[in-house]
Amino acid sequence: MPGMAGHVRRNTQENGNTKNLRMENLFAVADATNFSAKWIALGKGPERLEVIKPYTPVELLEAGKPLSNDLLAAILRAAADKIGG
Repeated sequence: MPGMAGHVRRNTQENGNTKNLRMENLFAVADATNFSAKWIALGKGPERLEVIKPYTPVELLEAGKPLSNDLLAAILRAAADKIGG
């Protein structure tokens, strides 16, 4: 358990509760360390949350996924802006 998240987690394990842990501090530690707030506070669930990378429009097209009209329009606008038209 590295760093701050491990320290917070050990303290919650030792005293058996988290009633003194303020939510804004819990989430600040979770954001700063990429540890799950649930794991820090309760010791349940995965230690770290998996970061899911969104697909790019090109990846969606290559995978044969349909694009919504709104997404397609946004892609065309962005392309037109890049080429100056």
